[in-house]
Amino acid sequence: IDDHGHPGFAGYFEKLPQEARIAFAVDPFRTPPETSQGFPYLEALHYEAYEKIYGFSRHDLLDESKRQQLAGIYERQRQEHLAEQVIRCMDLGGVETLLVNYVMPEELKGNPRLKFIPTLDPLVFPFDNRHWIARGPLAASFFGAGEYLLKQMKAKYGFDGTTFAEYLEFADRVMADYVAEGVVGFKLVTSYHRTM
Repeated sequence: IDDHGHPGFAGYFEKLPQEARIAFAVDPFRTPPETSQGFPYLEALHYEAYEKIYGFSRHDLLDESKRQQLAGIYERQRQEHLAEQVIRCMDLGGVETLLVNYVMPEELKGNPRLKFIPTLDPLVFPFDNRHWIARGPLAASFFGAGEYLLKQMKAKYGFDGTTFAEYLEFADRVMADYVAEGVVGFKLVTSYHRTM
């Protein structure tokens, strides 16, 4: 079991308005020297992964004249063949079950090998979040996404309540529906923004 995955995370947020995106939810093509943070063992693993997943040889990855071509292949796989690619990566890694955290793209739903752990952060902060957003770009990014996702949830459920009791009933309904859909847990990203 891979207990913490974010397949399709970048693609999910790329489809949302700019103010609703999480800043680091990007997935540009980069070569192993660019992705390995200077750790030789990671660089070796990244070369191996590129070869097994995409068929890119080390020679091709180091050939600057092929960068645009490889980036195009990488992007098409990520955008057009996400479900097949996720299962292929799981098979290559010997992973039977993947726990998908935070959000799950539509094209991954319904696969019994993928279990969902949605974020509850949008439900936890329904009020004025300016003091959180002022903490910096990362917090602003998460809270901007959370506010957008909450707006989407409210629209889905037709929620227009004005009291806290009505809001709690709405939140209970969202969580109960998640459970009925088979989620295996809930995630609270806000803990990353708190001190001890």
